[in-house]
Amino acid sequence: MSMQPELFDHLIDSIKGRFLGGRCSAVECGEGWTSLAFGRSAESLFLCWKGPFSGLCLARREDISELTLSERIKPPFGAALKKHIAGSSLTGVERVSGDRVIELSFSRGIGPGIALKSYLICEFVGRRNDLVLIDSGGLIIDSASHSLSGSDPGSWRLPGNPYLPPSSPFSALSDIPKGPGIFYSLNKVPKIGRKLSASLRESWHLFNTPQWEVHIIPERCTEDHRTLAGSGTLQELGGEISFFGILLGVPVPSDEGILPVLGKMVLEPLVRSRLRLGKARLAREIERRMAKIAAMKRGMENRITQAGRARELKRAADLILEHSHGIPKGAGRVSLPRWNGEGYERIDIELDPAKTAAQNAQDYYRRYRKDRLDDVDLHGKAKILDDAEREASEMLLRVDEAESISEINSLADEIWTNPDPLPGKGDRDPLKRLCFRGSQVLVGTNRKANRKATFVLASPEDLWFHARNVPGAHVILRTTKKGTLPEDVLEFASSLAAFYSRSSESLAVAVDYTRRKYVKAVPGTISEVTYSNARTLTVSPDLWKRLLQEKA
Repeated sequence: MSMQPELFDHLIDSIKGRFLGGRCSAVECGEGWTSLAFGRSAESLFLCWKGPFSGLCLARREDISELTLSERIKPPFGAALKKHIAGSSLTGVERVSGDRVIELSFSRGIGPGIALKSYLICEFVGRRNDLVLIDSGGLIIDSASHSLSGSDPGSWRLPGNPYLPPSSPFSALSDIPKGPGIFYSLNKVPKIGRKLSASLRESWHLFNTPQWEVHIIPERCTEDHRTLAGSGTLQELGGEISFFGILLGVPVPSDEGILPVLGKMVLEPLVRSRLRLGKARLAREIERRMAKIAAMKRGMENRITQAGRARELKRAADLILEHSHGIPKGAGRVSLPRWNGEGYERIDIELDPAKTAAQNAQDYYRRYRKDRLDDVDLHGKAKILDDAEREASEMLLRVDEAESISEINSLADEIWTNPDPLPGKGDRDPLKRLCFRGSQVLVGTNRKANRKATFVLASPEDLWFHARNVPGAHVILRTTKKGTLPEDVLEFASSLAAFYSRSSESLAVAVDYTRRKYVKAVPGTISEVTYSNARTLTVSPDLWKRLLQEKA
């Protein structure tokens, strides 16, 4: 846990210095965390009470926006906070019972001389961390975890119950023994955590007991000693942030205060954890899709095999009828000649000796009709599945390289844009494929098709076209040979980019084109790109139609 007991007095001073008197302008809440924004400040007070990253720190609004993207549901506690805290001013920050509990006091004017008060109790006591919202009468309005089971009735967090702070493992300062006995009571001092207590025991031989006591319990010391003890050092002990008057660990730079430092122990690990979770969840979805595509490919291979077998059956039936006059009666097997375009080949065909040649041909036709498939473009569909498999592999790599939750969400949206790699009958393929003078041209008609054309199907040396400075299609001109392409081929592809752009109604459109290898995707987007080394052609959006007609 990042919130060590020795930090709390220092934390309270930091919160007062940054937010006291400020008006809570916005409240965001997620699973196990909330943030309170004050005024127009770009920084919010962030509280996390759940999981290994519990604590309190400073957060930028962009960090909160990123974390909010990882939430699937809005916890009901957030609605209570917005109702009672948003619009209120922070009037007080206090430590409760000398324990790891902070009370934030809020006040909101509801009439002349009338203020509505509420309190947010932030409990960072270990496994039973909680946020509790109470009214001016000490009754619970709501809590982050509604109720916590236990033998202590005060642990219940049901609305309407009086709030009771959690039982403290620490002793009152007056009960801490003076002199050498303090060494054996370090774990009972309210401002000494376990890591600090262990470090004190290991370093006890460095100073005498009165010198340690000045820093451990400064309240017992003179005014001069209290001033000395109050000038503590922010340091790292055993992977946790600590605050103590003597340096026992590694000093932590704290020019901006303790709240930004704790952000590296609370908020940043939480965001990274949510990012890892989102990446793992999306990767599992992509792997399921890849398994589905693999199964579809196996089915397509079986269909292609079946279609080939049907063609062989029809060929056998045709040959039997063609040579029926030469097939001897009662033959069980014949070898018939067939022209293959270059010469004759012999085809062996099994026959039923009890049937005539015509009857055997009808048997083969009957089997052909049973095995034949209505699909006439099985190989084309197999190619679509290959492209979908390659796209899924590329998507899996992009998920692994994603650096933000917003990028993961964008990838998830892209995946669900078209969940089925083989569209049903009547569905329009958003990726158009055209051929002009022996060159294949791909045109994306939506964001997902643009991504697929540019980053899945195109090779690095293919040409990429896009209307300049306006939204539009990504057009890929596949290049199979080195050398200069004919001018009309370049104009054909450029005209398609102009036609499928926001400037399609213009008489002439400037279109940039470059090699695909010079096109880079913008992280966090589906199809936005940057490009370099481009040339420009100015063409009519309808030119491609005229070129196709001339070719015909």
